[in-house]
Amino acid sequence: MRKHIILATLIISATFWGCQKQEDTEMLVQQYVAFSISQVDPSLLKDNMNDIICPLDEAGNLKTPTIAEVVLNGVSFYPEVYFINGKLYTQSIKLTLPGGAEFSYNISKFALLEYIGGDIIMATPTKGSFYAAYVNSGVDFDIAVTPFAKTEVPVEVLCFMPQAYEL
Repeated sequence: MRKHIILATLIISATFWGCQKQEDTEMLVQQYVAFSISQVDPSLLKDNMNDIICPLDEAGNLKTPTIAEVVLNGVSFYPEVYFINGKLYTQSIKLTLPGGAEFSYNISKFALLEYIGGDIIMATPTKGSFYAAYVNSGVDFDIAVTPFAKTEVPVEVLCFMPQAYEL
């Protein structure tokens, strides 16, 4: 009888220890980041720039973006763009926080497009460029993403004028 109890205990122990999942040594936490987009009014640009026209559709209206291109730490993301109460927002992007701690991401490009691969309609100018003076922060800037808190990043965009790309 004693042998049966010992054997049953060994079988139960082997089953219990054999079915346990191995823990990952590095904890990977993912967090959501969205962008709230402010459009800088084209009429605020310098008077001598009046000959430059923002991208228009066939009816003569300003084109409406449907997708954003955001480059974070060298990786391109394409979240959808939508309006809430007349303000533009992007769909949330899920980012990984290595080690489960706060992590810094660098935004090196922010542009609003008609569709993936389509025309750029609006964009955030690069720091130090001619048009950077019209926004609070031009691209190449860092954001801190923290665990357990959705991050909303304010971004300002200007009408993209291919004729003045170098500015």
